[in-house]
Amino acid sequence: MRFIKNHRGFTLIEMAVVIGIVGILAGISLRLVGHIRFYNIEKTTQYIADALTKQQMRNMSKENRIYLYIFELDGKYYSCLSESTSCDRGPMKAQGKEIGSGVVIQYNDGINTKTIEGGETLRICYKKDGTFKECPAYILITKSGATRKIVLNKLTGKHVISTE
Repeated sequence: MRFIKNHRGFTLIEMAVVIGIVGILAGISLRLVGHIRFYNIEKTTQYIADALTKQQMRNMSKENRIYLYIFELDGKYYSCLSESTSCDRGPMKAQGKEIGSGVVIQYNDGINTKTIEGGETLRICYKKDGTFKECPAYILITKSGATRKIVLNKLTGKHVISTE
């Protein structure tokens, strides 16, 4: 039998370099997973804030009053700008936009905090002067322990996004 004389393995330095590279890659991937996990909550929050701004501008510039409806249907949240004073979910789903799934949207009506689910619908309306006619005190968007809050100021018509 012939034996190969040169049985060389990894040196300690080579092993440390490989472990260091693997550690760096693992750290980067964990940070990316964290960002991906909170992407949906950020997207939903930003969409609601943009819809509020759009609604305010339309109410100030048009004759007819525009309402913003946020509702849940089949486990997904939808938003719709409409001139209708009542929310009929079927047609509004078709003309609205899906704003989030996997999140929980709640609002505070000044007394109670309610979750938008099942038959619950949030309706927001501005006056012609840009202040709120009807609105909650705040809207909470929650997912996996992270929360974003949109605070609505009834007197000024402004809204602010904050992390909870």
